[in-house]
Amino acid sequence: MARLIPKIAPEDIANAGEREVAIALVAQLPDECIIYHSYPWLRSDRNDRSRKVTLREGEADFVIVHPKAGILVLEVKGGEIKYDHEDRGWFRHETHRVVGIKDPFEQARRNTHVLEQSIRNESFRGQPTIPCPYGYAVVFPHCEYSGGAPPGADTSMIFSAPDLEYLGQRVTKL
Repeated sequence: MARLIPKIAPEDIANAGEREVAIALVAQLPDECIIYHSYPWLRSDRNDRSRKVTLREGEADFVIVHPKAGILVLEVKGGEIKYDHEDRGWFRHETHRVVGIKDPFEQARRNTHVLEQSIRNESFRGQPTIPCPYGYAVVFPHCEYSGGAPPGADTSMIFSAPDLEYLGQRVTKL
């Protein structure tokens, strides 16, 4: 059983989609894996024009550290999710309405690169990359995603409801 940080029971996670993903990951990934849930990050950005430094904050739904396979960032979007290829928009079907949501691949990509930069700056100063594979994927735990991958993504990076039963295997493979 993998270790979840913070040390809470996966059943206690408030967000239903994240809860289901956490339960699957903890049960299916090997003991040596560490799963960070709701991992916060803070990055300083410098505006060269105004010379002001601003802080940007974010949060990765899951950061999985597998000592042999590397690091994988997961973005979770619960509910019935659809992608519109014509306007490149993401939508969640809610009771009696459709709501636009943030691009989950862009969120996962941004979180991955911020964490990669942070790891490189803190632990591997002067090296161009961290010494392990890393990447990201998106999980839609409440629907079966159909259709192709959006630009800049691949179908191997998309996990949906039927994949939860094998999520540990799919995560390790990716």
